[in-house]
Amino acid sequence: MSKYSRSESCPIPRRNPVAMLPKSPLNRLAYQKQLSLQPSVKRNSFDEREQGLIQRLCASFGFIECCDRDVRLFFHFSQFSGDATQLQVGDGVEFHETLDKKDKRPVAVRVEYVPRESLELELVGDTRVTGTVDCVPKPVHTRGSSEHPLSVLNPPRWSQNMGRITCQQKGECFFLSFLKDDVEDERDGLHQGDEVSFFVSTHKRTGAVRAVKIILVQHCEEKKAQGIVLSLKDSFGFIERADEISEIFFHHSEVEGGIETLAFGSHVEFVVQDRHGKPVATKVVQLHPGTVKLEEVSDVTSLGYIQEVYGLPRSEREARDHVCGTVQGEGAGWDASFDFYKRDLITTCSLYEQDKVEFKIATDKRSGFERATEVRLIGLVDEDNGNTREVGMVTNLKEGFGFIKCADRDARVFFHFSEAIEADWQFEHGDEVEFSVLMDESSGKESAIRVKVLPRGSVQFEIVSDQKLTGTVTRELTSWVSSPTRMSPGERSRHDSSQMQGEIEFENEEGKLEIIAFQDSDLASVRVAIRVGDKVEFNICQSKRTGVKHAVAVTLLSQREEIWHKGYIAFLKEHFGFIEFMKHNGEIFFHFGSCVNDTADLTLGCAVKYTVSYKSGRSYAEQLTCIPREEMQLESPEGDVLDGVIVRQLRDTESKAPYEGVIEYEAADAKTVDDESQEKGSKVAIPFGVTGLVEPKTYLQVGDKVRFQLGYCQLTRRNRAVSITHDRERYRGVIDVFYSERNFGFIASSAFDNDNLFFHASEVQNGKSVKVGDQVEFSISFSQKARKNCAVDVKVTGHVLLSPRKTERIRNKESSDANAKVSVLRQPLGPDGMKGFNLKRTPIGL
Repeated sequence: MSKYSRSESCPIPRRNPVAMLPKSPLNRLAYQKQLSLQPSVKRNSFDEREQGLIQRLCASFGFIECCDRDVRLFFHFSQFSGDATQLQVGDGVEFHETLDKKDKRPVAVRVEYVPRESLELELVGDTRVTGTVDCVPKPVHTRGSSEHPLSVLNPPRWSQNMGRITCQQKGECFFLSFLKDDVEDERDGLHQGDEVSFFVSTHKRTGAVRAVKIILVQHCEEKKAQGIVLSLKDSFGFIERADEISEIFFHHSEVEGGIETLAFGSHVEFVVQDRHGKPVATKVVQLHPGTVKLEEVSDVTSLGYIQEVYGLPRSEREARDHVCGTVQGEGAGWDASFDFYKRDLITTCSLYEQDKVEFKIATDKRSGFERATEVRLIGLVDEDNGNTREVGMVTNLKEGFGFIKCADRDARVFFHFSEAIEADWQFEHGDEVEFSVLMDESSGKESAIRVKVLPRGSVQFEIVSDQKLTGTVTRELTSWVSSPTRMSPGERSRHDSSQMQGEIEFENEEGKLEIIAFQDSDLASVRVAIRVGDKVEFNICQSKRTGVKHAVAVTLLSQREEIWHKGYIAFLKEHFGFIEFMKHNGEIFFHFGSCVNDTADLTLGCAVKYTVSYKSGRSYAEQLTCIPREEMQLESPEGDVLDGVIVRQLRDTESKAPYEGVIEYEAADAKTVDDESQEKGSKVAIPFGVTGLVEPKTYLQVGDKVRFQLGYCQLTRRNRAVSITHDRERYRGVIDVFYSERNFGFIASSAFDNDNLFFHASEVQNGKSVKVGDQVEFSISFSQKARKNCAVDVKVTGHVLLSPRKTERIRNKESSDANAKVSVLRQPLGPDGMKGFNLKRTPIGL
């Protein structure tokens, strides 16, 4: 390949390098002289010897690359004058060329070794040529032993590591490459634009030309300039010049330290050079910030107003030359207006005409052009024209934007941080702000602009009356919804369990009773509990956004007298339970911690008295105290024992049915009927509660057959079922497993497909102890806790003799449960059926 430059300005077309030689900077006579020295392709004279390099070596032969022509010749080791085993690839040789007798191909004979330094690969002209350095080689291109031995036969191609010299010859421009080793005096330090003289060297094999023996004639004068980096790309950028109004290109290879050290706005110094008729920046060096000044900014701050607004640029590329508006100064002597750009704005919010601003005047040193800079908004045209601006509070912040809750209406408005009047203001949650509202035509949504931060306490979301009112608490503090689990996911996320709501009844100015709500945060003192019936004093607060009223500054005036309620224990757990109301129409929760008596005294059906409190939207019993059943107005059994069927179970918590259970029976006479309209023999439904059960632990299900009597309730003035017993079917089974330490076990019965039934030791009649193998009779009841059937009312009737193996298994199982150790279940048997290995074993000698 030719060593001419690949530049577009090079007039030399791509062709055979030998054909290009007449257009080299050599004169034609010198060229013809060199051409006459070129070796002929056909060599028939044995007296003319050639030079070359060993290109390849095999077992008994090799190949030689000719230095004067692009030919490779075969040679046999027998034609070498010395020891052929000492030859290496790249060694210089001298030889004759002849034709092989067999295949008539040229071969090398009479091969002799010559030093490689004595080889002549290039022809150097005898006339010096002058030219100009166009590109300086950067890394040193060595041609030493580190390269391939045959690289000297092929001249290096032009690359970024090589330099380039341009010269004029008969009106044409030529480019010749050179290496740093081709400069005779490296101390000269060639630079781009330097004038040099050199010889033209032509490679014998390829005809490529290059500059050698370069001598510096005269250094060029470097034109230095300063500027500011205007834009950066991956491998290039542009600099705004400080000496003239223009931009200049630079390549990343010209930046000292790499382009990574530069940034937008960096101050730099560079050398201006012409390349292909265009100025480019070379030797770019970064300067300290503030070194380059393109303009002079006055120290005087002037006042004025926005005369025209043209809008902000759509992209950063347009921001440099895009005029955003004009400013008119106030006062005498201000006849001219000043343009301003986006970079001149300190206030980044939206600007309107007639807005008051303060600014400084910047004068360009290169052109004398004046413009307004450091423009800061100090007065809004909305305030001067009397236009209303809204107020609110920042409620939600994201990255670069947020939302404002309006104080005067029920709305939430979007805003961007760039709309803050105070430059670089760091918004925080709860900031009180003033703003204007702009309707976005594309989206149809409102957004807040020209946002001004107000002092804390400036925004009022509610109006509080000065008049003090008194009232009575009709509802204690409860949550907004009684059960947060019934809320939708969206409602649950907005629900604050700490916010409580109660109600106060008071008399308004018209003399009518009115109900007003209050929250936990509205109490004057959170340490004072507000209960139903308490007298309180408060103020009325009305929301400006929604118009909803609520009581604030609620102060306790007098407490109500303690109200005691009575009921029956209906349900017991480990640490809590439920009390059935005295009217048998509901129940209330209580915790063992609120009991006055010992919790061991609490049993199902016992009578208690208690007070009622509210917490988290639910009522609960406090100050629980056991009382004698004689103090309760219990129903006394009357009449005959009746048979009935459960049609609604007691305490059905999974449905919305009433609390009371219902028994249906057939009326035998009119005395057993509450409603006189019902006839004898018709189906009658009668309610029952926990006090009507003979055994309070009994869990009655729909469809169970029961026996009961009627009793008259003085509080509800209606008949109720009392003395209820469950007519359960009895089954037989055997105790299969029993854990004495845990007081429960399992019964195996053929009536249930060999499915063992759970039972507790407390269900055994007369408190008898049971063991595995006992025959028992029992009934079936549904367990609310386990949600499956279990055995109750267990009666021991006998004992089954277990087999020794099962007895041992049970004993070992109990032992393993107690001691957690391994025990032997079966001893090993010998071949004759005997237990263990009792035969005496004696060693046998070999």
